[in-house]
Amino acid sequence: MRYFVELTKEDLIKLLQEEQKKYEEKQPGEIISRDYFRIITKNKYEHEIELEFGTFSNYKKASGLKKKKIKKESSIPFIQRNEEKNRNKRYFISAIIAGADINTDFLESVGSYCKENDTEFLLIPMRGVKRKDEFSTEILDKYSKYFVSDIKFNSNLRALDFCLSPEQVLPLTGLSRFGKKESSIILASPKQMLLSIPKKKESLPHIILSTGTICEPEYNHTKMGRMAAQDNVVGGLIVEIRNKDIFHIRHIRSDNDGGFQDLDCYYKGNSVKKVPAECISIEPHYGVEDDIALQSIKELVKLTQCKRVLFHDILDCRSVNPHEQKSTSMKYYRPENQRTLENELNHLKTKLVEWNTEFPKLELKVVASNHEQFIRRYLESGDFITDTHNAYLSCELLQAILRRENPIEYYLQSRKDKKVKNLTFFKDDESFSINGIELNTHGHMGANGSRGSSIALENINGKSTSAHTHAPQIFRDVYVTGCCCKLQQDYNSKSASSWLHGAVVQYQNGNRQLIIIIDGKWKI
Repeated sequence: MRYFVELTKEDLIKLLQEEQKKYEEKQPGEIISRDYFRIITKNKYEHEIELEFGTFSNYKKASGLKKKKIKKESSIPFIQRNEEKNRNKRYFISAIIAGADINTDFLESVGSYCKENDTEFLLIPMRGVKRKDEFSTEILDKYSKYFVSDIKFNSNLRALDFCLSPEQVLPLTGLSRFGKKESSIILASPKQMLLSIPKKKESLPHIILSTGTICEPEYNHTKMGRMAAQDNVVGGLIVEIRNKDIFHIRHIRSDNDGGFQDLDCYYKGNSVKKVPAECISIEPHYGVEDDIALQSIKELVKLTQCKRVLFHDILDCRSVNPHEQKSTSMKYYRPENQRTLENELNHLKTKLVEWNTEFPKLELKVVASNHEQFIRRYLESGDFITDTHNAYLSCELLQAILRRENPIEYYLQSRKDKKVKNLTFFKDDESFSINGIELNTHGHMGANGSRGSSIALENINGKSTSAHTHAPQIFRDVYVTGCCCKLQQDYNSKSASSWLHGAVVQYQNGNRQLIIIIDGKWKI
């Protein structure tokens, strides 16, 4: 039975006025909301309010409550800069949100990074969660000297404030048109996302990406607010300008202690120390690999001293690619190392032995991917029976499949010459995770037999590192590597492309960085 408290009309008015005074301490100039009043009074007076006033709006009017005009402490400044003449310069850039508290622990770590690496610190000021939110005098006194609203780093990179709400679910939505035209775009947002925008083959694709923030999550108690709080990333971007055209960029994220890792160094407060990475995920497509990109990956392995490398689409499998079986021209122009299945497997073995030689203790792990499935599909269909170049070896590999073995793994380990060491092949349905991040997910498969996508992978795994699209991407906690194969191949040469060379590095604190490689370089 519901309990009703009997109060007079005057008592109810006095109660609302008292609660309004308390509310104004938290929300200056705002009138108490019906939902807030219900929560603090536990719905005890709803019946009496309805009888006396009819609606809560009438109740507020009878209590004499009016919205007050509050003098703003400040307005968000607009500061424009042009840095096109600066070369070999490094920046750290993040967003600062009006009305939000600063994560001082993280900011101290950023200060150590900037001092250690001769880096300029920049902040893009954002509007607050509420339109009335402003930067306090204290915040402006400390940080306004770092504010910039529009900065052009070079001909291919610009940072902007699009006046987005901090609660915007997908900050990159609708902004690809900016990336298509003049340059890659950095936009201010408390979320960290990245998207590669297709361009014609004579130019590299542009990217659009969001910064993260130096502020703590402070959002409304609504659906949008709760999602925004979950997606809020305390972090920023390291921007390195090589010359008037080329830049390098990578996200950093704060851990729970206010520290973060960039490449081989972990920054926490005033301390800096070397910490090895857990793993690096790449997609080489051996057979059509890009030697310059892979050499850059090996330099990254040496620098970060990572424990393991995860290969997506480790073999291109063009010799048995079902999409080329009826194309005479494609088969005619196959390079020698892809003319037969044996040639492809021998080429792969040579490359993996090189990994063993250069990194004797490095774990090599192979993620179950769609291109290696070309072999299984080819063998189980019986197509090899009329394919004289592959028939003999195919009979042997089919037996391995019937024994439930991986045919590529079987071949690499069954030959009498030097075997590949420290090599593990994951199965399709096998899970492999570090720090709660799923790593054995290539990205080609979604739920219930559907095609994969970043949204599908987020729903399935939560946090994951995948590949497959050859285009680097960050979609909340889903990271996509890019590729380490040739960017122009027969099947994509006639269309615009979003492909870029890249890798995802994962660190001991669970944070990751998407490393994009341009002309064999990923930092200045």
